[in-house]
Amino acid sequence: MLDLLAALAVAKPPAPTVVVQDRAVVVRVSPVAQRYRLQLKAAGQRWRTTRTSTKRRIRLALDPGRYRVRAEVKHRRWSPPGKASRWFTVTANYARDLWVDPANGDDTATGTQAQPLRSVTEAWARVRSRPEVSTAVHVTGLAESPGYWENHDGAPVTFLGGRFSNDINMYRVSHVTFDSVRIHRAGDVFHCERCNDITLRRVDFDGEGEAHETIKVNQSSHITIEDSIVTGTYENAIDFVAVQHARIVGNDISNGPDPATDWCAYVKGGSAHITVRDNRIHDCGTGGFTAGQGTGFEYMVAPWLRYEAEYIDVFDNVIHDTDGAGLGVNGGHHIRMSGNVLHHVGYRSHAVEFVHGARSCDGDTAVCRAHNAAGGWGGVGVDGQYIPNKDVWFGNNVIANDPGRGSQWQLVQVAGPVDPPRGSNVPGPSRADDDLTIVNNIFWNEAPENGYPLTGNRVNTLDPQVDPVTHLPGVRMPPVDVPD
Repeated sequence: MLDLLAALAVAKPPAPTVVVQDRAVVVRVSPVAQRYRLQLKAAGQRWRTTRTSTKRRIRLALDPGRYRVRAEVKHRRWSPPGKASRWFTVTANYARDLWVDPANGDDTATGTQAQPLRSVTEAWARVRSRPEVSTAVHVTGLAESPGYWENHDGAPVTFLGGRFSNDINMYRVSHVTFDSVRIHRAGDVFHCERCNDITLRRVDFDGEGEAHETIKVNQSSHITIEDSIVTGTYENAIDFVAVQHARIVGNDISNGPDPATDWCAYVKGGSAHITVRDNRIHDCGTGGFTAGQGTGFEYMVAPWLRYEAEYIDVFDNVIHDTDGAGLGVNGGHHIRMSGNVLHHVGYRSHAVEFVHGARSCDGDTAVCRAHNAAGGWGGVGVDGQYIPNKDVWFGNNVIANDPGRGSQWQLVQVAGPVDPPRGSNVPGPSRADDDLTIVNNIFWNEAPENGYPLTGNRVNTLDPQVDPVTHLPGVRMPPVDVPD
């Protein structure tokens, strides 16, 4: 019986059965197991994990395209990926299409391909006038667009192609996708506050060195940024504050060559349940990607009022040419970082960091007091860097710097315990290494000291042979399982 259970624990599952419905599919997985993890492959794309469930019947909402699915099942541990399904097609089912052509259009026209509109502004007005109708807006050329988009929660809307003349600033907008849209401007490009179900796919957003944040999202949920270029900022290319259930996958994310810039990307302020996978993150100042950082207490949303970041998966990214740490956790809970490559990172300090997050009250004292009364961590008059880390796993990564260009101080910085302010609700002492695991990594980096015990890792004993152009290693350690 034990042999049978062991065989089941590692056996590859058969191909799932797939039933295509209206812009969605229902996937049934076998055999019976404790948990199921679906992987999805779109035509021309790589496999990616899309859903984990305890149910064998899993529904996926998908955009139009051709797909395959395969599954992993868990008994005592996860099986290898199983056999893939046949290719299936999800068709576009928009109730109407609008066409925008600035050179030949007229905002009084019908909006058909033969009689297009002139501006995205008019197309958005027509979308809002019939929120119950799903719409595809096809854009050609450089089109005038509304600077401010607000108060729309209707059927799905997709803007396809074109160049927008100004930034996108959204408030309380839901179910909107921008696909293959290009915005290059000297300033911020995209901001979304209190939004839901927003997708940026194959966009090209460039703040031309003048953006405070190229993409800023706050107090929002179900946000996707994928297969896009995000750059051109003097501070942050992607800044998430209080964002839950999000995906940042397959992007090229950078600030620029100026080391005075800030982080390329972080998720903070009670951000949770976010996957950061298969991105190229490069030319950053303070750091590459960080789970957590520091936040004004009033900007957080219940129930995420304690840690800066929770349930963040950072997998298979290539991070290179960052002046500060390539990866960091600053006030994070249940963070998983695996399969990442860090190359040319941490010259001015350290390659990786696990430190406390910061918390302040930035003016709205009534909200800060209410959050504190609800058990949140922070308050009025208790500003400081004291938010702890808990349950952080860092493994299967490669951290490599060229000989003679190592980190200035440590391989890894781990902050010591601190006493949180009285009245902040944070238990003391606050630790940055509570249940911290650093295992099965390759460190190839000449630094004066390790900075933390690194037993179970290869520290300057195995050259990963990282390619100077692709930044991919020729040598890796056999991976160990990432804990749930």
